[in-house]
Amino acid sequence: MVNLYIKDFLNKDVEHYLRPLDSGHIRNGKTTFCAYHYLVDSNGTVKKLLSDKYIGWHCGNWEYNTKSIAICINDNLENKSPNKKVINTLKNLIRKYQYKTNISQILGHCEIKPTTTCPGKSFLGEKGWKNLLY
Repeated sequence: MVNLYIKDFLNKDVEHYLRPLDSGHIRNGKTTFCAYHYLVDSNGTVKKLLSDKYIGWHCGNWEYNTKSIAICINDNLENKSPNKKVINTLKNLIRKYQYKTNISQILGHCEIKPTTTCPGKSFLGEKGWKNLLY
């Protein structure tokens, strides 16, 4: 967070000049710096980290950050796909938001920020695990 705010903190021309860092995210009554709304463990359990009303700093693009829900998978998926439990958890989360908001677009971090492979090399493509989420 310091890297994100240091320029504003030291810039006399912005409202954050010399003010304490604050993400605006509150969890259990305390300020937190959660980048994701949900964390899905490799066993398929899900933890809510950030209220939907807060903007997550997760994808490297402010416009997408402001209009998306971030889901992080707690596993190294660089060269593998998530297991069936994780896929089912992801599908259930996505369905919840599709029902509530009528949103149908699912994007991986790599589709917004091409310099990353997140959520892994096997996410995209004809046989990519992204196709299992619909």
